[in-house]
Amino acid sequence: MADTQYIPDQDYSVHIKRVLEMGPIKLLPRHEHKMKGAYINRIIEEHGESAIDYAYPV
Repeated sequence: MADTQYIPDQDYSVHIKRVLEMGPIKLLPRHEHKMKGAYINRIIEEHGESAIDYAYPV
């Protein structure tokens, strides 16, 4: 389990470090993404904490 857990219903501004495939969606590391904490937690489960550059609550 990852050390960092994000609040599932909280919105975050997120920057990822590399291209991530989440099912049919491909996330690119070019820009900030807006997403819920639950989705960030899923990214960490599937790709590890090193996939996330930063995530700030908005």
